[in-house]
Amino acid sequence: MSLVFDGLDAYFENQEKKEKQELLDKIKKAQDRLNNKDKAIEELQYERNLIFGNLCSIISNDLKNSVFNIFRGFTSDICWKAWRWYHYKDNVDEGLANGKLTKDEYDKYKSCFDLTIGHISDCFFGKLKDEVKFKEIIRNWTVGYDYRYTYKGQEISIFIPIFHVDIKDYCYALDGYRAGYKESEYVRGYIASSLDYKEVAEKVQDWLINEKWKKQE
Repeated sequence: MSLVFDGLDAYFENQEKKEKQELLDKIKKAQDRLNNKDKAIEELQYERNLIFGNLCSIISNDLKNSVFNIFRGFTSDICWKAWRWYHYKDNVDEGLANGKLTKDEYDKYKSCFDLTIGHISDCFFGKLKDEVKFKEIIRNWTVGYDYRYTYKGQEISIFIPIFHVDIKDYCYALDGYRAGYKESEYVRGYIASSLDYKEVAEKVQDWLINEKWKKQE
């Protein structure tokens, strides 16, 4: 009788070992698949970083220095200096007074302000530029500046991208120039957007000439 029990014990012991090994093999197989997938993801992430680096280079070099940039040839901080002059002229004056700014550096702030306002008006408003009046400059995070003008009492904004390169907001550079209008106190309507400012300018001028904001009231 003991031989029978000994045989059963050996059988169940073998079955238990087999079950354990099958489960361990199953876990190992899953781990191997996971490790292989992690390795593939790591390789893909590395490739993506290379591609993104290339995209950043194209934006910050090729695009920034191309005909798409209406301020090509000017210093990259031209809009920042214009914005600073508009909002913090007292600080700029103080910089000149205490010697932190030279007279030449000081004059560049004012010239950047005048130049950007006039050039944007020339580019986007064309023959209407004498009827459009500058209102203010608003800084949009680190991605660009809204230059706001008025025409027959209607506020229009022209977003100027600075072709900023950042993993979170580089898309703003690729969206290009954007024209909008003040729909209400807290709502801004959309007119047009494109990397080609001429496409935006054409729609803006048509929108102004035909006073399309009245049709949307």
